Amino acid sequence: MVKNFLFLTFCFLFLVSGCAPIGQESLDEITKYDPSFKEVLAKKKEVDSRINFLLNQLHDAKTMAYAHIRTIKDKFNEQKRDINSKVSDLKKQLDPERLQVKEDIEILTNTVSTKKAMFKNLMSTKKNLTNLVNQQKTLTVSPEDVSKWQEKLESLNEQIEALGKEVIAMEKALKISKIKLIALKQ
Repeated sequence: MVKNFLFLTFCFLFLVSGCAPIGQESLDEITKYDPSFKEVLAKKKEVDSRINFLLNQLHDAKTMAYAHIRTIKDKFNEQKRDINSKVSDLKKQLDPERLQVKEDIEILTNTVSTKKAMFKNLMSTKKNLTNLVNQQKTLTVSPEDVSKWQEKLESLNEQIEALGKEVIAMEKALKISKIKLIALKQ
């Protein structure tokens, strides 16, 4: 009896430890010594069957979920491409306006540069003419020449003032055009 008990205990521990699968011969031998163990084995078989069924259900659910996720991702990527294409097309609608503003900026930049050069030349001429007028006492110049220089100086002052206002207005227009371009790019 003790021998049977030790054998059954050994077999049970061997079965529970999971070291190696037990073959049908070993199970037959166990049930030969303990016929009531058949019920336990039948219950284990039923439990194992339910566990495998549930694990198969989980695996099937997982497979379906991944397939559904893949489908959703594919639809999303298709929508993303479609929307990005539409966004690009819509942005292109502003290309003529952007191009016009860029051309305006280029023209204004060149014009401002030219007007500033003219302004600089007028200021240089004014300086030279002012020096001549101031040196009239040391030079032998007729009063008519001095009068012409002063008239020329007054004319230069008017031109410089007008040109200065024009440059300021053009610089403001240039600044506004640059802001327009930034606004169109956003």
